Amino acid sequence: MLRAHIFGAIVSGLIAAATLPAAAIAEQCAVAVRDQGTKAESVLPDIRMLGNAWISPIAYQAGGYADIAP
Repeated sequence: MLRAHIFGAIVSGLIAAATLPAAAIAEQCAVAVRDQGTKAESVLPDIRMLGNAWISPIAYQAGGYADIAP
């Protein structure tokens, strides 16, 4: 029961976040797509393909975005 409650809270949070302007950009690493054997054409059209997602955070940081470390 607790798991279902937690799952429901996560789903609700994701749905709420998707309506925020900052959540309008989703990105997928082309290297990961290739390494997983997925075709780039199968990635949803609203998701922007990046050449290499390891480089993308550097560009965001240079643009003034904060780094979020795990």
